[in-house]
Amino acid sequence: MEPITRQNIEDSVAIVGSKHVTLAGQDLRHIDDLEEINLEGANLNETKLDRLKLSRANLKATKFDSASLQGTLLDGAELQGANFYRADLREADLSGAFLQKAYLGSANLRDALLVGADLSEANLHFADLRGADLRETKMAGIDLKGARYNEKTLWPEKLIPMMVGAIFERR
Repeated sequence: MEPITRQNIEDSVAIVGSKHVTLAGQDLRHIDDLEEINLEGANLNETKLDRLKLSRANLKATKFDSASLQGTLLDGAELQGANFYRADLREADLSGAFLQKAYLGSANLRDALLVGADLSEANLHFADLRGADLRETKMAGIDLKGARYNEKTLWPEKLIPMMVGAIFERR
């Protein structure tokens, strides 16, 4: 079977609509550039997306459960209501991303860049935020209960993470 291409994905979206596209479990790391693609509501559970360029993509309500997005560029992406349960987002660039009401429970966001992202009403229960850069991030209504952070984690000015349920870890 031939590897999936950006054109294959866009053709399928044009025929059935993005909400009916499933790429669950696929390895898409060979594609490299999916900037500005529309995969709103698609199923990308357990998909390998490491180091892909998904900048400014429409990924609203997309399912990324247990997906691998290590080092992926998601800057400026529309991720409102997306589900990242147990997703690996280590070293991902989510700067300026729109993550309102996104679910990032148990997601690995170690060393991720979230500067200027909008995490309003997002759920980060038990997420790993060690080394993450969250400066200038909008956090109105965010749920950080059990989220882990360390001395390298950078928070929005004046936020005291332990007061909102985050847990400090020395490692």
